[in-house]
Amino acid sequence: MKSQEVLKLKEQIKTLSEAQKSLKNQRKTIYIVGERTIPSSEATWKYQLNRQELRHLFIAYGFMRGKTIEQIESKNHSAFDETKVQKIIDKLAISLQVYPVIMKMRGYLRN
Repeated sequence: MKSQEVLKLKEQIKTLSEAQKSLKNQRKTIYIVGERTIPSSEATWKYQLNRQELRHLFIAYGFMRGKTIEQIESKNHSAFDETKVQKIIDKLAISLQVYPVIMKMRGYLRN
């Protein structure tokens, strides 16, 4: 059974992913579909922030499942913020019993 924290993490990923879909359309300046709800510059700014947040959430979720970074991101052109991912994992680690074993095996656990 999954812990409530992991379910919250998955729900946060789903929510931000849905927001990305609407923000992608709002970024357009010429061929926008539907009505404009926010300025395109604000949509672009929010899109980039959500994109970074989603990347770190996906990495943390992958680490929690015991995946390596190579398995999580096939194209990692830029380095991710390890402290941000570690904070997400630390927040969820309280309720996960398997976390320390997996993270120690993978070398991601701080001593």
